[in-house]
Amino acid sequence: MNAPMPKFSLITTCKGRLEHLRQTLPLMVRQSNSEVIVVDYDCPQGTQAWVRAEYPMVKVLKIEAAPVFSAAKARNRGAELARGDWLVFVDADVQLSRGLCDRIGRVLSVGRYYRPRLVAPDLHGTVVCSRDDFLQIGGYDEAIRGWGGEDRDLYHRLSMGLGRRVAWFPDEWLKFIEHSDAVRVAFAELGDKSLGQRVNALYLVVKHDLSRLSGQSVFTLQMREQLYERIRRRVLEGAALGQAVTTLEIDATNTSTIVLPPGSTVTRKLRYELRVPAHDCASTPVPEVTQARQDAAPSRVSPPSLATSTATTAVALAHMAQSAMAEFRTIKQAPLSPGPAVFAMVRNESYLLPHFLHHYRQLGVENFVFYDDHSTDDTPDLLAAQHDCTILSSDHGFREVMPDGRSFQLHAKRSVPESLGAGRWVLTVDADEFLVLPQSFTTLQQLFVHLDALGHRCVFASMVDFYPERLADRNHARERSPFTCSTYFDADRPFERSWSSPRPRVRFRGIRARLLAMLEAKDPAAYERIVVKQGYRLTSLWKVPLIKTGSGVALEAVHEVNVQPPFDIELALAHFKFGPDLDGRVASALVKRDYFRSSIEYQFLKAVLDTLGGESLVCPGSRLYTGPRSLEEAGFILVDQFPVDR
Repeated sequence: MNAPMPKFSLITTCKGRLEHLRQTLPLMVRQSNSEVIVVDYDCPQGTQAWVRAEYPMVKVLKIEAAPVFSAAKARNRGAELARGDWLVFVDADVQLSRGLCDRIGRVLSVGRYYRPRLVAPDLHGTVVCSRDDFLQIGGYDEAIRGWGGEDRDLYHRLSMGLGRRVAWFPDEWLKFIEHSDAVRVAFAELGDKSLGQRVNALYLVVKHDLSRLSGQSVFTLQMREQLYERIRRRVLEGAALGQAVTTLEIDATNTSTIVLPPGSTVTRKLRYELRVPAHDCASTPVPEVTQARQDAAPSRVSPPSLATSTATTAVALAHMAQSAMAEFRTIKQAPLSPGPAVFAMVRNESYLLPHFLHHYRQLGVENFVFYDDHSTDDTPDLLAAQHDCTILSSDHGFREVMPDGRSFQLHAKRSVPESLGAGRWVLTVDADEFLVLPQSFTTLQQLFVHLDALGHRCVFASMVDFYPERLADRNHARERSPFTCSTYFDADRPFERSWSSPRPRVRFRGIRARLLAMLEAKDPAAYERIVVKQGYRLTSLWKVPLIKTGSGVALEAVHEVNVQPPFDIELALAHFKFGPDLDGRVASALVKRDYFRSSIEYQFLKAVLDTLGGESLVCPGSRLYTGPRSLEEAGFILVDQFPVDR
């Protein structure tokens, strides 16, 4: 009765894992400022009796008459006994390092939850979260009965539902006890691990889609159980028939606020396709689940403003990409390796390209694919001399409208990366965009391992404008790296991300907004002509440059994709506009007039160069770039770093 309240409640469950618990429980009880709760989920090995005999200070909850194990129910029942402000869910086969809770306790922050930086997927279920947050989202989804997925769903709802940000701690603070898949699924509803994963993967996609489209963050357990059972039956039917593709159609509520013509109705159906290899449909790993399309019913007529978009399946995307490649000529073909790949569209980039290639090679890029947009300098010769560069060209203009209604620029940025093969991470950037990795990653391959472990399919990035002290300083020696000449950036994001929309809300801040204000003060006539009469608006300084091919993610516009990019990781692109090639690029763009709205961005830059060349660009909000930490501290790179105390 007089025991102090613990800060942490360590919760573990056991169903036929007593052998593992004997090795892991001693390490849990040694954690300071913690209580330990063991849920004996009808374990046939007498877990409750063993724990009470060996560790009487540990709380034990016995679940009776439960032959089939439910990780969600077991963890929720354990959480009901917790007194700590922070819950630590850890599986019985995971060993904790000494002092783990002390390390985590020193950096706990409201609005965060904590996970190990994943190298081994077996640590995926370990999480530290606030008890209040856990209760607010209703804990684990008990509709999930099969093996795997309940942890990923919890993280999704913490992030998307409550806006909580994940922070990572070193995975070496944990150690996984190796064992077979047979042990994993010994008491699961489905004795086949891959079948359980298929059911749960499709269930989570459907549930999250329905939540987003209906605007309801919570469905009753009964509704979720009915949905789960429907999906389970459909997947098992397909597996029994040896089908490589299992389809599912779900009715979704139409939440549009657009008024329909009298007597008109519109329905919305979500169609899903679950694809597995045809030669081994019963034992494949986690299959790829894509939302195939979201269509109005064929028998209904909807006005153009209600037309719904198509999110194509992985196979269809790959087929479309290969067909679309007929639009291109291959000037030079470099060998394609399985390593990281970059795609860029270039025109007269002879200054930046040597620095661009060096930068990305340092990050581990092995494949460069360039579309040369009719360069008139030595860009083609420079690229042709590189062993790892493929060069494409065509007869199409940059903004030419293609048969699918998209500009050629968007057409290329969609089709070329997909043509490199499904399941590959491709970085699509311009030659003046240099990706800056978080401090904890030194290569793109390390980042890809992390993204794959989290199940991400794309990554959002801020475009951070770098600039010299004065615009006049742009004309430096071309051999100098842009990082050594344009060394400043504004520490203020010019947009805000929203949980309800994949498109950020623009805030007019940063160096370009300051240049616009300076132009208005110095040359009102130029400002009137460009801004008032021609309607110039600041460009979007964000994009989704990193996409996994064949995953169902596709560019809808140059800066937008058809899904909500994850919130637990954001990268930064160092954006170098103010270099020794700027004057030539401006002049070329103003002659060709084939960029957005007759190259209005370059009209703005021309006025700025003519008027403000001698002005200082440094202000109180300027920051000197000294490395990735600079962008992390300014909030442009949002991969939370956990202090490493080894």
